[in-house]
Amino acid sequence: MNVTKQHFVERRVMSKQELAHLYCPHSRSKGHAARDEFMDWVKRCTPLYVKLQELGYKPSLHSFTPKMVDYIFYYLGEPDGVGV
Repeated sequence: MNVTKQHFVERRVMSKQELAHLYCPHSRSKGHAARDEFMDWVKRCTPLYVKLQELGYKPSLHSFTPKMVDYIFYYLGEPDGVGV
């Protein structure tokens, strides 16, 4: 699947925790539960996880680049409260 800039509004660097709270707001008070749940979703979406690795993602990174965020939104959908 080819994702180009025209499909997305310009994104910024976003932390795993920040994205996790957008995708898993119900886990907010449980420490790293939201981040862990979010990363489980990312890893289970094989095309997304492969693409992130191609873009330089490593589990030790705490943030995603704007291009990585584009792909996360493409494969997982934009969470509520985020839009054009």
